[in-house]
Amino acid sequence: TGESYLDLYSATLENGSWKAAKKLEKINGKYHDGIATVSSDGKYMILTRSNYLGRNRLDSDVNYVNNTQLYESMLNEDGTWSEPKKLSFNDIHYMYAHPELSPDGNTLYFSSDAQGGRGGMDLYKVSKVAGEWGAPVNLGNTVNTAGDEVFPKLAGSDTLYYSSDGLTSLGGLDLVYTVNRGSWSTPTHLGYPINSS
Repeated sequence: TGESYLDLYSATLENGSWKAAKKLEKINGKYHDGIATVSSDGKYMILTRSNYLGRNRLDSDVNYVNNTQLYESMLNEDGTWSEPKKLSFNDIHYMYAHPELSPDGNTLYFSSDAQGGRGGMDLYKVSKVAGEWGAPVNLGNTVNTAGDEVFPKLAGSDTLYYSSDGLTSLGGLDLVYTVNRGSWSTPTHLGYPINSS
């Protein structure tokens, strides 16, 4: 939009045509509100957001870096979204971004540069137990590299697409996928023309 920060919008498909996009009320703050995932019933959202200290003030780590965090919001009966709340496992010293919910809504995949990863941004998953998100688990060395693994997207419940610059690539962040049949398979590169220089 030419503005300084990202905002989230929604658009409705009616009779094969998209209606004009509208900013999501209560979701968008003063700074970045970015990549989001919505539950299959459309009533729960997790989004990537600048880390706030209060309503409109950025929080930062000891190096004065504002790392994005993951927030959740519920759809109200009037069709608006609730004020986003930070997920409990966030840590302001690291970036948490690119959420992706499983079809049943009980597993969340995301990207983070949290301590203990392989390097850069790694992919993690966290499960919901008794209605609460547990502790994130790194997806391991088959999926993650010393580079960046970002933008996870599920196809069904067992195939995970994502971008990586730590595998053999045609031009940086290439698209790959892995399948979980008890463990994650070696990532398959999608090749040209999906990936390019």
